[in-house]
Amino acid sequence: MLRQFELHTSPEKAKRELAAPVLLFRSSKKGFKEFSGLALITGARRVTQYSEKNGGFFTNYLFDLAVLSLTEEDESLAMIWIQDRRDHAREAKIANAMAPKSWQQWVKYGSPEIERVKRRVARYHILSKSNQVASTNSGSGKTLEAIYRFYEPRRHRFEALASLACESMVRGTGASYHRGWLTRGTGDGGLDFVGRIDIGEGLSSTKLVVLGQAKCEKIDSPTGGVHIARTVARLRRGWVGAYVTTSFFSEPVQREVYEDQYPVLLLNGLSLANEVTKLKLASGLASTEDFLEHVDAGYEEQISNRRPEEVLWD
Repeated sequence: MLRQFELHTSPEKAKRELAAPVLLFRSSKKGFKEFSGLALITGARRVTQYSEKNGGFFTNYLFDLAVLSLTEEDESLAMIWIQDRRDHAREAKIANAMAPKSWQQWVKYGSPEIERVKRRVARYHILSKSNQVASTNSGSGKTLEAIYRFYEPRRHRFEALASLACESMVRGTGASYHRGWLTRGTGDGGLDFVGRIDIGEGLSSTKLVVLGQAKCEKIDSPTGGVHIARTVARLRRGWVGAYVTTSFFSEPVQREVYEDQYPVLLLNGLSLANEVTKLKLASGLASTEDFLEHVDAGYEEQISNRRPEEVLWD
């Protein structure tokens, strides 16, 4: 894949002609595969991931893919093209004669052409409750229960953990995040913590204010859309909201966020538990309770009365 990454991102047409197509398949049930797209590799980086099943952290590669449009081919792929590509006796130019038009356009013009030839699909990324709340018998479920028990009698202090989890989530995507401060426990008007996402470097950079809302809610009850609306109401142009909960987001709430194009990061209970597990293991502390005690100990020193936009100056 790394070798193919070099070919897929090469500025030389001769090398792009040699690039192997990435075919994507999905399986709705065991033994059945369905073709779902043709892709190019657009990015590659090493990441540290956590797997509860495999018992800890491991290093892996994360590849970014651009799925190409097959509109002119009626969403199908001519397998004769794949057969020709397997024939080492054929020149690359000849072997690509039966390639989809989008692939041929990319070979001809390179990476700048990807935005024009990639597939564009408008759809919601709606998660069901089962995908947001872990089973009570799983490691993530036990972690989430421990979080709720710890903060239930002191819910306003959940802000410290929410801020840390938000930072961990954003950094896990490869973006740069600067943790700011926490607000007072009362009268925050939909604002619990402040952070900043940094994009680019030097003159080609910008900073986005992150306004966070933290809610320690019953694990089995969906979070209210009104709370998210309060966070959105505080946003200015170019700012981003973040909502961290021990609960989950109902389908109507998720749909409203997508339809109204709210710039809000949603961190549900399962995602929160996974981030806390990673942070706990990285800290070397023995239990979730020990880690939460450690986070809570720094709560007071993080509180500030500064205005959100001041995080841009740090």
